[in-house]
Amino acid sequence: MNIFQNGGSVFSGTQGDITGGDAVRHILSRLLDDLLKCESDVRDDVSTESLHNYRVTIRRTRTILGQFKSLMPPGAAAHFSREFRWLGGITGPLRDADVHLNAINRHLGELPTELQSNLKPFLLYLKQHRKQEHQKLLQHLIGSRCISFASDWRVFLHKGISDWGHASQTEAAGVARPRIWRLYKKMLRHGRNIGAGSPASSLHELRKESKKLRYLLEFFDEIYPNQDVLALTKPVRKLQAVLGEHQDLEVQVNALQQFRKDFAGNDTLPVQKKPCLIF
Repeated sequence: MNIFQNGGSVFSGTQGDITGGDAVRHILSRLLDDLLKCESDVRDDVSTESLHNYRVTIRRTRTILGQFKSLMPPGAAAHFSREFRWLGGITGPLRDADVHLNAINRHLGELPTELQSNLKPFLLYLKQHRKQEHQKLLQHLIGSRCISFASDWRVFLHKGISDWGHASQTEAAGVARPRIWRLYKKMLRHGRNIGAGSPASSLHELRKESKKLRYLLEFFDEIYPNQDVLALTKPVRKLQAVLGEHQDLEVQVNALQQFRKDFAGNDTLPVQKKPCLIF
């Protein structure tokens, strides 16, 4: 998806018509619009897709801040990077709860009908757990830190790039190409070092690098007018899907032990006469 669709490309006329600073600010402004819409849906708990889109928008914003921080005022880049990292962190527990619920619903469908009741109490527990996590996230979103941060971010983007660094005046293509190439080489290095015995954290890092690369290719696809950028991003998406499934399974395995303890001590859930197969 090109970030500049349905609103005009930042590359007006020739590529040299827009600086890297203007392009970055434009991208961040469009992402802010997306973030505000997604946040409203997350607050109302419209769907699990709303939270997913919210987290994707946060990751895209963090990628731009991380890759082009040299263009911005140092203090501002560091501050907003820290705040977006916090925002991504507080959405993690609810996202994990969605992963667990999706998994248990899938497992229910795979079991014989006569055994599905064994997982029903655990399903009820997961629904209660997700509701609690949504309430926790909602309290963060309406809290003073989030409100203040959002206000400061709007002001920063509205102000423009008058106090940004000299590098921000470089043409957009000249700023983006080296970053894309650097990310590509970094991803290859990570991939070559991964083997059968590599820890899950190595696969997670590779996934994060592949996302950053894809985001930049999508943001700046018009600096490659004679290239099929979709053909480049498609295999990256496939890699991310495989690594994402691995990460979800890792999250589930780590969570199950804690769930077992919590589930056993929860008196509000119905008593399971037969042992739950998942344990």
